[in-house]
Amino acid sequence: MTGPARRLLEYGSDQSIDRCFFTHVHGRNLRRVMQDLAQVLRRHKRKVSWLLRLQTGTGRWRWFRAIAHPHPEEDNTAVVRLRRV
Repeated sequence: MTGPARRLLEYGSDQSIDRCFFTHVHGRNLRRVMQDLAQVLRRHKRKVSWLLRLQTGTGRWRWFRAIAHPHPEEDNTAVVRLRRV
């Protein structure tokens, strides 16, 4: 996770963060996110986007716009870009 992503998700530099994206996604958004990312990883979709809630380092749920696409150099990996709403 990049430094800007850590700050956006309100994690301090001394806080550990679970690198699995799904652990941060709210339960009501999780199924759709998992289905869409599976499509991206299978290369059936080039890009997906969501308006979803993510849990931050402070424990609060915040709304984000997320866009995901396949990683250009690594198989079975997606790049997820976040913007706080």
